[in-house]
Amino acid sequence: MTHKIRVCVLANTGLGGTEKAATIFAANLVARGYEVDYWGDGGPRESYMLSHGVRALTGARSVESLLAYIEQARPHIIHQHVRNKSDRK
Repeated sequence: MTHKIRVCVLANTGLGGTEKAATIFAANLVARGYEVDYWGDGGPRESYMLSHGVRALTGARSVESLLAYIEQARPHIIHQHVRNKSDRK
């Protein structure tokens, strides 16, 4: 039996360019055969991801909640998507 690779993308789902890139990245991973969990804030891009087979996770991200997620879901890859430091104000 083969199992799909599970990827967790940590990012938000707002309207910014970084969020747009992260949600497109997640949707394209699903299209390539990965199982993708997107841990964000439940913003306006969430419906796009759901329609592309991404599992949306919401809730506060803390060390404890991340550890519980890892123990339960056992992702193979965790990708934290953040904007470029030079873009931050």
